[in-house]
Amino acid sequence: MKRLLLILALALPLYGADYETTFEAEADPDLYSNFADSTDRACSGTASAKATSTSANMGDNAAATNTLYYWGGYLYAETLPGVASVISTSENSANTIRCSFELNSDGTIDASITGGTPVASVAAITAGAWYHLEFKCDTGQAAGSDIAEVRINGVVAATVTDGSTTAAMQQTRLRDAHATGATYWDDYYSYDTTNAYRGHSAGCGSLFGSDNKYKSAVIGE
Repeated sequence: MKRLLLILALALPLYGADYETTFEAEADPDLYSNFADSTDRACSGTASAKATSTSANMGDNAAATNTLYYWGGYLYAETLPGVASVISTSENSANTIRCSFELNSDGTIDASITGGTPVASVAAITAGAWYHLEFKCDTGQAAGSDIAEVRINGVVAATVTDGSTTAAMQQTRLRDAHATGATYWDDYYSYDTTNAYRGHSAGCGSLFGSDNKYKSAVIGE
């Protein structure tokens, strides 16, 4: 019996470990550059993704283009940036940005659409704490009515309706905060077209279901 249990255990996929990612059948995020597994701190589990360069980025590259994305994760910035710094984007397959989100030196976050005017958040984050950030980009609306939105800990902080991109996206990215201190991300997810925000939970790592129906990535469960 013990030998049978050992064989079964070896045959099962290892999902749900610290800083592991489940992206359908894949083991890692599609886009992963200048981030490293770190046990310095974690929002859930014992590890997170630590930026090792100001050009650090990671994310989901969907199999097909879409005009609507929801994505998010938990951010920990040891310090705030001295100047506005892009912390997340949605892009097409050629890396052309559709929606962009910038962290300002006062902790507010700007939401903007390519060709539009940025709108700053009404709430702010502070250095040295975990924040659940959720992003939305909808480029399938009528001219001038595309949407970029950011939520902080489950509350809408900034929404901009602007631009006329009417252009599909294929990837979402999380980036370094360009601050003097380190940047960490944990519990990242990305959904295209048919889903919505996963929603805020009181604790890190508890906002994800077990479904694998949509394009998704989960880090740190």
